Amino acid sequence: MHANFPFLRTIRIAAAVLYGALALSATAAETASAAASAASKPAIALLLPAKSKSLKAATEQIRAGVLAAERQLGNADIPPVRLYDTTDTESDVLAQLERAQQEGAVAIIGPLSKSAVNYIADNGQLSVPVLALNSFDNTTLQRPQLFSFSLSIEAEASQLAALIHEGGLRRPVLLQGDGALAPRMVQGFIDSWLRLTGEPPIVLDLADPANPPAQLGKIITDANADSVILATSNKQAKLVRPYLGNERLVFGTSQIDSGTQKASIDLAGVRFLDMPWLATPELEDYAVFQRKRLASPDLERLFALGLDAWRIAAALATASGEKEFSGVTGQLRIGDDGVISRELVLRTVPGRVGGTPPAATEPATAPAVP
Repeated sequence: MHANFPFLRTIRIAAAVLYGALALSATAAETASAAASAASKPAIALLLPAKSKSLKAATEQIRAGVLAAERQLGNADIPPVRLYDTTDTESDVLAQLERAQQEGAVAIIGPLSKSAVNYIADNGQLSVPVLALNSFDNTTLQRPQLFSFSLSIEAEASQLAALIHEGGLRRPVLLQGDGALAPRMVQGFIDSWLRLTGEPPIVLDLADPANPPAQLGKIITDANADSVILATSNKQAKLVRPYLGNERLVFGTSQIDSGTQKASIDLAGVRFLDMPWLATPELEDYAVFQRKRLASPDLERLFALGLDAWRIAAALATASGEKEFSGVTGQLRIGDDGVISRELVLRTVPGRVGGTPPAATEPATAPAVP
Protein backbone atom coordinates (compact mmCIF):
# COMPACT_ATOMS: atom_id res chain seq x y z
CA MET A 1 0.00 0.00 0.00
CA HIS A 2 1.76 3.12 -1.19
CA ALA A 3 0.93 6.78 -1.14
CA ASN A 4 -0.02 7.94 -4.60
CA PHE A 5 2.47 10.76 -5.19
CA PRO A 6 4.42 11.57 -8.42
CA PHE A 7 7.77 11.28 -6.65
CA LEU A 8 11.18 11.96 -8.16
CA ARG A 9 13.40 8.88 -8.51
CA THR A 10 16.42 8.60 -6.23
CA ILE A 11 19.17 6.02 -5.80
CA ARG A 12 19.35 4.05 -2.53
CA ILE A 13 22.82 2.87 -1.47
CA ALA A 14 22.81 -0.25 0.71
CA ALA A 15 24.88 -0.11 3.88
CA ALA A 16 26.61 -3.31 2.87
CA VAL A 17 28.16 -1.58 -0.11
CA LEU A 18 29.67 1.12 2.07
CA TYR A 19 30.63 -0.91 5.10
CA GLY A 20 30.74 -4.53 3.87
CA ALA A 21 33.36 -6.46 1.95
CA LEU A 22 34.42 -3.51 -0.17
CA ALA A 23 35.35 -1.55 2.93
CA LEU A 24 37.98 -4.09 3.83
CA SER A 25 40.21 -2.96 1.01
CA ALA A 26 39.30 0.73 1.07
CA THR A 27 41.68 3.30 2.43
CA ALA A 28 40.54 5.61 5.21
CA ALA A 29 40.26 8.44 2.70
CA GLU A 30 38.14 6.36 0.33
CA THR A 31 35.87 5.28 3.18
CA ALA A 32 35.42 8.87 4.32
CA SER A 33 34.70 9.91 0.74
CA ALA A 34 32.09 7.17 0.35
CA ALA A 35 30.41 8.15 3.61
CA ALA A 36 30.33 11.79 2.58
CA SER A 37 28.83 10.80 -0.77
CA ALA A 38 26.11 8.80 0.95
CA ALA A 39 25.34 11.70 3.27
CA SER A 40 24.90 14.06 0.34
CA LYS A 41 22.24 11.90 -1.30
CA PRO A 42 18.69 13.30 -1.27
CA ALA A 43 16.91 12.42 1.97
CA ILE A 44 14.03 13.36 4.23
CA ALA A 45 15.74 14.52 7.42
CA LEU A 46 14.11 13.64 10.74
CA LEU A 47 15.17 16.23 13.30
CA LEU A 48 14.11 15.16 16.80
CA PRO A 49 15.44 15.79 20.35
CA ALA A 50 16.54 12.20 20.97
CA LYS A 51 19.17 13.45 23.43
CA SER A 52 16.56 15.16 25.62
CA LYS A 53 15.37 13.15 28.64
CA SER A 54 12.15 15.09 29.02
CA LEU A 55 11.17 14.59 25.37
CA LYS A 56 12.42 11.01 25.03
CA ALA A 57 9.02 9.28 25.06
CA ALA A 58 7.53 11.67 22.51
CA THR A 59 10.62 11.41 20.29
CA GLU A 60 10.56 7.62 20.30
CA GLN A 61 6.91 7.39 19.27
CA ILE A 62 7.15 10.02 16.53
CA ARG A 63 10.28 8.40 15.11
CA ALA A 64 8.63 4.97 15.21
CA GLY A 65 5.68 6.39 13.26
CA VAL A 66 7.88 8.07 10.64
CA LEU A 67 9.93 4.91 10.07
CA ALA A 68 6.81 2.71 9.97
CA ALA A 69 5.32 4.93 7.27
CA GLU A 70 8.54 4.79 5.27
CA ARG A 71 8.67 0.98 5.50
CA GLN A 72 5.10 0.45 4.41
CA LEU A 73 4.38 3.39 2.09
CA GLY A 74 7.80 4.27 0.72
CA ASN A 75 9.12 3.43 -2.72
CA ALA A 76 12.14 4.14 -4.89
CA ASP A 77 10.74 7.53 -5.89
CA ILE A 78 10.74 8.81 -2.30
CA PRO A 79 14.02 9.90 -0.68
CA PRO A 80 14.89 7.79 2.39
CA VAL A 81 14.68 9.07 5.95
CA ARG A 82 17.93 10.18 7.57
CA LEU A 83 18.05 10.72 11.35
CA TYR A 84 19.48 13.82 13.02
CA ASP A 85 19.40 13.60 16.81
CA THR A 86 19.50 16.84 18.78
CA THR A 87 19.44 18.04 22.35
CA ASP A 88 16.64 20.34 23.51
CA THR A 89 18.70 23.51 23.05
CA GLU A 90 17.65 25.79 20.21
CA SER A 91 21.20 26.42 18.97
CA ASP A 92 21.86 22.69 18.60
CA VAL A 93 18.58 22.22 16.72
CA LEU A 94 19.56 24.99 14.30
CA ALA A 95 23.04 23.49 13.83
CA GLN A 96 21.58 20.09 12.95
CA LEU A 97 19.04 21.65 10.61
CA GLU A 98 21.83 23.44 8.75
CA ARG A 99 23.85 20.21 8.63
CA ALA A 100 20.86 18.33 7.19
CA GLN A 101 20.47 20.90 4.42
CA GLN A 102 24.18 20.76 3.62
CA GLU A 103 24.02 16.96 3.42
CA GLY A 104 21.28 16.89 0.81
CA ALA A 105 18.00 16.99 2.70
CA VAL A 106 15.10 17.74 0.38
CA ALA A 107 12.65 18.09 3.28
CA ILE A 108 12.97 18.16 7.06
CA ILE A 109 10.57 16.79 9.67
CA GLY A 110 11.01 18.71 12.95
CA PRO A 111 11.84 20.39 15.21
CA LEU A 112 9.50 19.36 18.00
CA SER A 113 9.42 22.08 20.68
CA LYS A 114 7.69 25.40 20.08
CA SER A 115 10.74 27.35 21.24
CA ALA A 116 12.89 25.54 18.67
CA VAL A 117 10.32 26.23 15.94
CA ASN A 118 10.39 29.94 16.69
CA TYR A 119 14.19 29.95 16.93
CA ILE A 120 14.71 28.45 13.47
CA ALA A 121 11.99 30.72 12.08
CA ASP A 122 13.95 33.72 13.35
CA ASN A 123 17.49 32.53 12.61
CA GLY A 124 17.47 29.71 10.06
CA GLN A 125 18.20 29.81 6.36
CA LEU A 126 15.47 27.48 5.11
CA SER A 127 16.36 26.22 1.65
CA VAL A 128 13.99 23.20 1.78
CA PRO A 129 10.52 22.60 3.25
CA VAL A 130 10.62 22.26 7.05
CA LEU A 131 7.66 20.48 8.66
CA ALA A 132 7.67 21.64 12.29
CA LEU A 133 5.89 19.31 14.71
CA ASN A 134 4.36 22.07 16.81
CA SER A 135 1.93 24.91 16.31
CA PHE A 136 2.78 28.46 15.37
CA ASP A 137 1.97 31.25 17.82
CA ASN A 138 1.63 35.01 17.41
CA THR A 139 5.40 35.42 17.70
CA THR A 140 6.30 32.92 14.97
CA LEU A 141 7.89 34.54 11.94
CA GLN A 142 6.06 33.26 8.88
CA ARG A 143 8.46 31.74 6.35
CA PRO A 144 7.63 30.37 2.86
CA GLN A 145 9.39 27.04 3.57
CA LEU A 146 8.14 26.61 7.14
CA PHE A 147 5.09 24.42 7.83
CA SER A 148 3.31 23.51 11.05
CA PHE A 149 1.82 20.08 11.78
CA SER A 150 0.72 19.46 15.35
CA LEU A 151 -1.84 17.96 17.69
CA SER A 152 -2.96 21.43 18.76
CA ILE A 153 -5.52 21.35 21.58
CA GLU A 154 -6.63 24.87 20.61
CA ALA A 155 -7.45 23.73 17.07
CA GLU A 156 -9.32 20.73 18.46
CA ALA A 157 -11.41 22.93 20.77
CA SER A 158 -12.08 25.31 17.88
CA GLN A 159 -13.39 22.47 15.74
CA LEU A 160 -15.59 21.31 18.62
CA ALA A 161 -17.10 24.79 18.86
CA ALA A 162 -17.86 24.80 15.13
CA LEU A 163 -19.41 21.33 15.30
CA ILE A 164 -21.65 22.26 18.25
CA HIS A 165 -22.77 25.45 16.54
CA GLU A 166 -23.51 23.62 13.31
CA GLY A 167 -25.63 21.18 15.30
CA GLY A 168 -27.91 24.01 16.45
CA LEU A 169 -26.68 24.44 20.02
CA ARG A 170 -26.38 28.04 21.17
CA ARG A 171 -25.89 28.07 24.96
CA PRO A 172 -22.78 26.02 25.78
CA VAL A 173 -21.19 26.11 29.23
CA LEU A 174 -17.49 25.31 29.52
CA LEU A 175 -16.16 23.67 32.67
CA GLN A 176 -12.52 24.66 32.99
CA GLY A 177 -10.39 22.21 34.92
CA ASP A 178 -6.89 22.41 36.28
CA GLY A 179 -3.60 21.76 34.50
CA ALA A 180 -1.79 23.55 31.69
CA LEU A 181 -4.04 22.34 28.88
CA ALA A 182 -7.40 23.42 30.31
CA PRO A 183 -7.05 27.19 29.72
CA ARG A 184 -5.77 26.49 26.22
CA MET A 185 -8.83 24.34 25.47
CA VAL A 186 -11.10 27.07 26.79
CA GLN A 187 -9.39 29.82 24.81
CA GLY A 188 -9.52 27.80 21.60
CA PHE A 189 -13.26 27.28 22.07
CA ILE A 190 -13.92 30.92 23.00
CA ASP A 191 -12.05 32.27 19.97
CA SER A 192 -14.03 30.07 17.62
CA TRP A 193 -17.37 30.74 19.35
CA LEU A 194 -16.85 34.49 19.15
CA ARG A 195 -16.19 34.23 15.41
CA LEU A 196 -19.35 32.17 14.96
CA THR A 197 -21.78 34.07 17.19
CA GLY A 198 -20.19 37.31 18.33
CA GLU A 199 -20.97 36.33 21.93
CA PRO A 200 -18.63 34.65 24.45
CA PRO A 201 -19.72 31.31 25.94
CA ILE A 202 -20.20 30.84 29.67
CA VAL A 203 -17.08 29.56 31.45
CA LEU A 204 -17.16 28.01 34.94
CA ASP A 205 -13.79 27.56 36.62
CA LEU A 206 -13.90 24.36 38.64
CA ALA A 207 -11.24 25.74 40.98
CA ASP A 208 -13.62 28.52 42.03
CA PRO A 209 -15.34 27.71 45.36
CA ALA A 210 -18.49 29.24 43.86
CA ASN A 211 -18.72 26.21 41.54
CA PRO A 212 -18.74 23.15 43.83
CA PRO A 213 -19.37 19.87 41.99
CA ALA A 214 -22.61 19.17 43.83
CA GLN A 215 -24.07 22.49 42.61
CA LEU A 216 -22.96 22.27 38.98
CA GLY A 217 -26.24 20.82 37.75
CA LYS A 218 -28.23 23.70 39.21
CA ILE A 219 -25.75 26.34 38.06
CA ILE A 220 -25.84 25.00 34.51
CA THR A 221 -29.65 24.80 34.52
CA ASP A 222 -29.95 28.35 35.85
CA ALA A 223 -27.69 29.49 32.99
CA ASN A 224 -30.20 27.99 30.54
CA ALA A 225 -27.39 25.95 28.97
CA ASP A 226 -28.15 23.51 26.17
CA SER A 227 -24.75 21.76 26.27
CA VAL A 228 -21.70 21.29 28.50
CA ILE A 229 -18.07 21.13 27.39
CA LEU A 230 -15.54 19.42 29.65
CA ALA A 231 -12.30 21.36 29.28
CA THR A 232 -10.67 19.01 31.75
CA SER A 233 -8.40 16.02 32.12
CA ASN A 234 -9.84 12.51 32.16
CA LYS A 235 -9.54 12.33 35.95
CA GLN A 236 -11.41 15.56 36.57
CA ALA A 237 -14.04 14.75 33.95
CA LYS A 238 -14.88 11.53 35.81
CA LEU A 239 -15.28 13.48 39.07
CA VAL A 240 -17.73 16.09 37.75
CA ARG A 241 -19.70 14.07 35.17
CA PRO A 242 -22.11 12.49 37.72
CA TYR A 243 -23.26 15.97 38.82
CA LEU A 244 -24.16 17.20 35.34
CA GLY A 245 -27.38 15.26 34.84
CA ASN A 246 -28.71 13.87 31.57
CA GLU A 247 -30.83 16.79 30.39
CA ARG A 248 -28.28 18.14 27.94
CA LEU A 249 -25.44 16.93 25.74
CA VAL A 250 -21.96 16.71 27.23
CA PHE A 251 -18.85 17.12 25.08
CA GLY A 252 -15.13 16.94 25.68
CA THR A 253 -11.80 16.96 23.90
CA SER A 254 -9.52 14.00 23.29
CA GLN A 255 -8.02 14.62 26.75
CA ILE A 256 -10.92 12.82 28.43
CA ASP A 257 -9.86 9.51 26.85
CA SER A 258 -7.57 7.48 29.10
CA GLY A 259 -7.80 4.35 26.98
CA THR A 260 -9.28 2.25 29.78
CA GLN A 261 -12.65 0.54 30.00
CA LYS A 262 -13.26 1.98 33.49
CA ALA A 263 -13.00 5.50 32.11
CA SER A 264 -15.58 4.58 29.46
CA ILE A 265 -18.06 3.52 32.13
CA ASP A 266 -17.55 6.68 34.18
CA LEU A 267 -17.98 8.98 31.16
CA ALA A 268 -20.65 7.05 29.29
CA GLY A 269 -22.35 9.11 26.62
CA VAL A 270 -19.80 11.94 26.49
CA ARG A 271 -18.97 12.96 22.93
CA PHE A 272 -15.46 14.05 21.99
CA LEU A 273 -13.30 14.66 18.94
CA ASP A 274 -10.36 12.43 18.16
CA MET A 275 -8.18 11.17 15.33
CA PRO A 276 -9.24 8.22 13.12
CA TRP A 277 -6.24 6.20 14.35
CA LEU A 278 -7.95 5.90 17.74
CA ALA A 279 -11.58 6.31 16.67
CA THR A 280 -11.54 3.30 14.32
CA PRO A 281 -8.43 1.25 15.11
CA GLU A 282 -9.94 -1.87 13.56
CA LEU A 283 -9.66 -0.57 9.98
CA GLU A 284 -7.79 -2.99 7.73
CA ASP A 285 -5.80 -0.13 6.24
CA TYR A 286 -4.16 0.44 9.61
CA ALA A 287 -3.08 -3.19 9.99
CA VAL A 288 -0.33 -2.64 7.42
CA PHE A 289 1.70 -0.78 10.05
CA GLN A 290 1.75 -3.87 12.28
CA ARG A 291 1.42 -1.70 15.35
CA LYS A 292 1.12 -3.31 18.76
CA ARG A 293 -1.18 -0.77 20.40
CA LEU A 294 -0.10 0.89 23.62
CA ALA A 295 -2.31 1.57 26.64
CA SER A 296 -1.60 5.30 26.44
CA PRO A 297 -3.76 7.21 23.90
CA ASP A 298 -1.28 10.10 24.01
CA LEU A 299 1.60 7.86 22.87
CA GLU A 300 -0.61 6.39 20.14
CA ARG A 301 -1.40 9.90 18.92
CA LEU A 302 2.31 10.72 18.70
CA PHE A 303 2.95 7.56 16.68
CA ALA A 304 0.13 8.56 14.33
CA LEU A 305 1.61 12.07 14.09
CA GLY A 306 4.82 10.46 12.84
CA LEU A 307 2.94 8.41 10.23
CA ASP A 308 1.25 11.45 8.73
CA ALA A 309 4.34 13.65 9.09
CA TRP A 310 6.22 11.31 6.75
CA ARG A 311 3.43 11.46 4.15
CA ILE A 312 3.29 15.25 4.22
CA ALA A 313 7.09 15.56 4.09
CA ALA A 314 7.23 13.14 1.15
CA ALA A 315 4.76 15.32 -0.75
CA LEU A 316 6.70 18.48 0.10
CA ALA A 317 10.02 16.87 -0.82
CA THR A 318 8.84 15.91 -4.28
CA ALA A 319 6.82 19.07 -4.94
CA SER A 320 3.79 16.93 -5.80
CA GLY A 321 1.47 19.87 -5.29
CA GLU A 322 -0.87 17.76 -3.19
CA LYS A 323 -2.69 19.84 -0.58
CA GLU A 324 -5.11 17.37 1.00
CA PHE A 325 -4.61 13.93 2.55
CA SER A 326 -6.77 11.33 4.22
CA GLY A 327 -4.52 10.76 7.19
CA VAL A 328 -4.59 8.67 10.34
CA THR A 329 -4.62 11.87 12.44
CA GLY A 330 -7.54 13.34 10.51
CA GLN A 331 -8.46 14.75 7.15
CA LEU A 332 -5.44 16.95 6.46
CA ARG A 333 -5.07 20.10 4.44
CA ILE A 334 -2.03 22.29 3.84
CA GLY A 335 -3.12 25.90 4.22
CA ASP A 336 -1.69 28.92 2.47
CA ASP A 337 -0.23 30.00 5.82
CA GLY A 338 1.77 26.77 6.07
CA VAL A 339 -0.44 25.31 8.78
CA ILE A 340 -1.67 21.75 8.24
CA SER A 341 -5.23 21.59 9.56
CA ARG A 342 -6.79 18.37 10.84
CA GLU A 343 -10.49 17.56 10.59
CA LEU A 344 -11.22 15.07 13.37
CA VAL A 345 -14.03 12.57 13.85
CA LEU A 346 -16.55 12.47 16.68
CA ARG A 347 -16.45 9.62 19.17
CA THR A 348 -18.96 8.76 21.86
CA VAL A 349 -17.90 7.08 25.09
CA PRO A 350 -19.85 3.76 25.14
CA GLY A 351 -23.01 3.73 27.21
CA ARG A 352 -26.02 5.93 26.50
CA VAL A 353 -26.79 8.48 29.22
CA GLY A 354 -29.44 10.63 27.60
CA GLY A 355 -29.93 13.41 25.13
CA THR A 356 -30.10 13.17 21.36
CA PRO A 357 -27.14 14.49 19.39
CA PRO A 358 -27.89 17.06 16.71
CA ALA A 359 -27.56 15.80 13.16
CA ALA A 360 -24.33 17.69 12.55
CA THR A 361 -22.59 15.85 15.38
CA GLU A 362 -23.07 12.32 14.11
CA PRO A 363 -19.75 10.45 13.89
CA ALA A 364 -18.02 10.73 10.56
CA THR A 365 -16.56 7.73 8.79
CA ALA A 366 -12.83 7.56 9.44
CA PRO A 367 -10.78 8.03 6.27
CA ALA A 368 -8.64 5.17 5.05
CA VAL A 369 -4.94 5.28 4.35
CA PRO A 370 -4.53 5.36 0.54
